[in-house]
Amino acid sequence: MSTHSIFRTPIEHVEKVLVVDDHKMLCNVMVKMFRMLGTAHIKTVHSGLNALKIIPEFKPDIVFTDLEMAPVSGIELLKAIRCGVNGCDPYQAVVMLTARISHQVTSCAVELDLDYMMSKPPFKILLGDVVDLVRRRLMPVIL
Repeated sequence: MSTHSIFRTPIEHVEKVLVVDDHKMLCNVMVKMFRMLGTAHIKTVHSGLNALKIIPEFKPDIVFTDLEMAPVSGIELLKAIRCGVNGCDPYQAVVMLTARISHQVTSCAVELDLDYMMSKPPFKILLGDVVDLVRRRLMPVIL
């Protein structure tokens, strides 16, 4: 078990979401889906570098990021968040979106304490379920 999970607390309401994807059309679709789900504040950026600039100021409840982006991939963004780069909260909830899931990517994501990985394109019902799963996550009990 990673140390990140030990200190996490449940998210009561998901009011702020950041979508990070280099495909603007997917960002627009996700904004519409989050609005339908009742999310109040949604921001989009089209690169991992821009995400690292906005996360500390915006303080999203959940970051949804694409895996395959350049020059900063979703995994590199997750690493930077977990290391607290630019003042990012290392316990930030992060969901990775990808069209291709490999064992290597999954292993790396687990090591970095990714909250959830979901396939692209996202569907509203699945997006709502993922938000609910992340929102209701509980602190693990250490015996």
